[in-house]
Amino acid sequence: MLIIRILIATHSPLWRGNIGGTELFTEELVTRLDGLNQFWVLYRVNEDQIVIDSFMDKGLVTTHSYQLKGKVELNRFVEFSTYLYDIYIQILRNLNIDVLHIQHFMMVGHEISHAASTLGIPIMSSMHDYYTLCPSYNLLNNSNVYCGIPDNLEICDACISQKFNAPGAHMLQWRLQFQSALSLSTLIHYPSEFSRDLAFKAYPVLVNKASVILATSFETIESTEKTIESKISKICILGYYAVQKGAILIREIIPEIIRNGIVVYFIGSSEEQWSFDHDVLNNCRFLGSYDGRHGNVINILKEINPDVVLILSIWPETFMRTLTESWSAHVPAIVLDIGAQSERVREHGGGWIVPKGTLLEIKETILKMLMIEIPGNKVNFTKVCSDTELAIEYHRTYETIMRISPYIDTWDQIIDDITELIGAPRDEVVDSMQRELIHDGSSVANEWIKVNPKTDLEIMEFYQNTRAYLYDLAGVNAITERKKWNHLVHVFLMYNIGIGNIKLLDYGCGIGNDALFFANKNYDIVCFDVGGFNLKLAELRCRKLDLINVQFIGFPQLPRKNEFHAAICFEVLEHVSDPVSVLRNISDSLVIGAFAFITESFELIDAKYPSHLESNRVYIHRLNDIADAVGLSYVTTLANRVLIFKKREM
Repeated sequence: MLIIRILIATHSPLWRGNIGGTELFTEELVTRLDGLNQFWVLYRVNEDQIVIDSFMDKGLVTTHSYQLKGKVELNRFVEFSTYLYDIYIQILRNLNIDVLHIQHFMMVGHEISHAASTLGIPIMSSMHDYYTLCPSYNLLNNSNVYCGIPDNLEICDACISQKFNAPGAHMLQWRLQFQSALSLSTLIHYPSEFSRDLAFKAYPVLVNKASVILATSFETIESTEKTIESKISKICILGYYAVQKGAILIREIIPEIIRNGIVVYFIGSSEEQWSFDHDVLNNCRFLGSYDGRHGNVINILKEINPDVVLILSIWPETFMRTLTESWSAHVPAIVLDIGAQSERVREHGGGWIVPKGTLLEIKETILKMLMIEIPGNKVNFTKVCSDTELAIEYHRTYETIMRISPYIDTWDQIIDDITELIGAPRDEVVDSMQRELIHDGSSVANEWIKVNPKTDLEIMEFYQNTRAYLYDLAGVNAITERKKWNHLVHVFLMYNIGIGNIKLLDYGCGIGNDALFFANKNYDIVCFDVGGFNLKLAELRCRKLDLINVQFIGFPQLPRKNEFHAAICFEVLEHVSDPVSVLRNISDSLVIGAFAFITESFELIDAKYPSHLESNRVYIHRLNDIADAVGLSYVTTLANRVLIFKKREM
């Protein structure tokens, strides 16, 4: 049996004293599946610390703390921290993680998705609330009313600017960063159809993303039938005190309920929070808080045996754990017609739904239900997936994620593709690849020394005819630092241009790794290279993946002018005899305001890299100057290597 190594990322764990549906689910998931899988739980406790807890034999074993060198704000409104991204890459690699399961992006940050994707680690993202849709994670606006996700984002801008004291905040940028993060997910987990449909409304692109709907509470509920007493004598208010949990409505309705001789039990909130007058308090029973763990609240409900539970959340819950707890005690519930709460009652029974209306109308409807409609009636509870069945479903989901192929080919696939392209025996290709990985750069260096090209024509023919670069580029593109470049370029473009309809030029595309990455992000790409085996392999790989948004052109044809919103040119300039002409070609291809991402290794001219031309020494430390001369103004540097330029009017 394969033991899958899983890192869970969450905003706060239950065992650190934080109680909530996500925290409870995370603990239940770990304790039930530990043994079938190996778990680590990652969370941030402050701006300069990351904590990782590891588990064994269904219990917490060790805690590791990563002290950051600098502070990274916990809940940044719109920002990508390359430092945090690098730290997450180190953590994922050091733990040798098979699957990243993101329970919540809050506190953790969306950088963790990019880190896992850089390493080719499959990602499962759970949507326990709507934080990825809006910083107001329960979708309540400034008036504490469910917003329904307005189509007009200017409404959202005004709301979040005021609610979070963030003048100038734009919902579009919030959505861009999380659309990017969610798009990196191998599979998205929704606790309900309602939560899935809301996500689709905010991010239509997610409709095509693999997904699963699974409950987020491990309780076994059997089919049963219950007859309500002819007169309701006891009800229960279940859950903590909060506006989003219906506190205003509950405060309004409780005095009316008590006047009808009904005793009200409160589980999860205190007398001080409600501030009822003395007459009301005489018929209230406050049972204090509860930790929410399996069986705790269910036993309390069974002991007091209320006729009905009121669960009056005014936001669209993604699952509603308290409803499951109520059903497990065979107590029916009254819920509002919103979110997963009403979806689940419609599907499974076990309660009644209050139609939408004003506060007064809802109040009157609930009173009518309690006094007239519910007493003496029967209520049915249909069977819900058992504890064990649900645990097995989650394990199978992890196994499924492991089987879903990443968009970048595996080593075996690249070897197979090279074998197919050049017609050599597979063992010979494997041997050449192994030699390149042991002594990086040796494939090209040995071939260069053997051919010894001198003129521009001889150098061009070398690049077109040699197979050495197939192995060289396969090895280079496997380096983690090299993989970072694409992710950081994508993030930069997301913040500065947006997502969608971006035409990108890959100048010197090599064997196509960069094209595969950006094609998967829905860029329209034109790949340019000198031709030969590299370009043929890139075409073969894209063709096998049916990538229709990638085009190829080879020298002497040049990219079209004034067409591209961005260009990448990685590890090219040091190989050509006229880097200025290459930069001019790139500049000419870009529209005004477009970005060029360029690396150079003019200083790496030695016996190990004979294809780095000696004549280019004159350009050492001069890239910014020669780029400026062709209309490319320096902006900043990514990952210590990738220089960013912006096309300006000449």
